[in-house]
Amino acid sequence: MVTGASAALVREAIERGDFASARELWGEYCSRLVAGGLTAEAMAEAAELVEWSRPILICARAHAAGRLPVLRAAGAYGASPPTTRGLVSASY
Repeated sequence: MVTGASAALVREAIERGDFASARELWGEYCSRLVAGGLTAEAMAEAAELVEWSRPILICARAHAAGRLPVLRAAGAYGASPPTTRGLVSASY
């Protein structure tokens, strides 16, 4: 059975805006889901994680897409684009 700890780690990575870690943790979490048997409880936990993370990830993707023109312009001039502190901030 999959414990809540893995879902919590994915959630924490998303909250930090560490999407590379979140993607890696999500892969591990899915592997544990399959290995532990896809019980109704495990599937409900995964569905809740997807439901919680979806709007945050959509906003983060939109923010990143909005920064693309800045990155392209900076690349044309050889300058580093301004950095932002954290892409998404969520609190519930």
